[in-house]
Amino acid sequence: MHVLLLAAATAYCQVLTWTATRRLDVGGPDSVLTFQPAVSGKLTGEVICGSQRYAIDLAIKPGQPVEVTLAGLGEGRHPCEGQVTLVAADDSEGTMSLVFEVVRRPQLGFRIQPDDVDQAARRAALHPSRPLARIEGDVIGERGVSLGEVASDLSDPANPTVSWGGEGDVLAIRLRAWDVDEFGATLQLSPWSYEIAHEDVIFDTNQATILPAEAHKLEATLAELQNVLQIYGDVAEVQLYVGGCTDTVGDAASNLRLSAARARAIAVWFRNRGFQRPIFAQGFGESALAVLTADEVDLAANRRAVYILAASPPPASPALPGTDWVAVR
Repeated sequence: MHVLLLAAATAYCQVLTWTATRRLDVGGPDSVLTFQPAVSGKLTGEVICGSQRYAIDLAIKPGQPVEVTLAGLGEGRHPCEGQVTLVAADDSEGTMSLVFEVVRRPQLGFRIQPDDVDQAARRAALHPSRPLARIEGDVIGERGVSLGEVASDLSDPANPTVSWGGEGDVLAIRLRAWDVDEFGATLQLSPWSYEIAHEDVIFDTNQATILPAEAHKLEATLAELQNVLQIYGDVAEVQLYVGGCTDTVGDAASNLRLSAARARAIAVWFRNRGFQRPIFAQGFGESALAVLTADEVDLAANRRAVYILAASPPPASPALPGTDWVAVR
């Protein structure tokens, strides 16, 4: 904040202050030069930012801010300077210099891949849209308990890393980062996931309808889902992922369709029973066998489903070989 003082009868009185928005996102609002007057009068002058000139000719009243929009400033740094003259209603007069810089940059963003977060090593790699100068962050465990702060390594500002100590499951890593121009962004990493132990539903051959006699298994699973959510669900935006698998009887394409239909049937059952979190389903067919067998082997252990609670889609793995999760409404 900058202040203009005018001489009164016995002392100097503060009559004008000004501020400018100096950091702006590309595509966002223009920079604004704001004057806060404490007297009535006339404010005139000019400010120059690079090749842009902005005339100032404003009537002012006490307690009523007036603004000058600095339009047309594109991406980059824009040194600004100028001068304003205030002529008060009592004909007293004062002049003030304006010197500041406006910086306009694209929003700071991050590119994160599933394998950038190593839970075992308690370390994460970040890929910001431009080099970082500073990172702060907190590590959150179950029931929202703080597990401490992150340590950052900015030796490569374009690809920094964060790490954390302590013990226990990490549900969320809440980061705040700034570039050299003090543009900031927040990022939440949620590497936690939880596979729900359950008894598998038995379907009729080539069918995806849940039989009434099998519903008790899903009731037990739903109770376990709710128990886990009580521990973890308030910390991260937990979602349910239901994956379906088959044995090797029949052709692969038919098994893929059948497993997707069964996974969706289970997901819809949970939704209809009041599960409020987002649910996603996917079929893996015979590509994720629990027990490796030859083709055309009827093995109950491979006719199964996987239920995973996680804050982000599970990455592809031998147990979950696909990433085409479909939202269940």
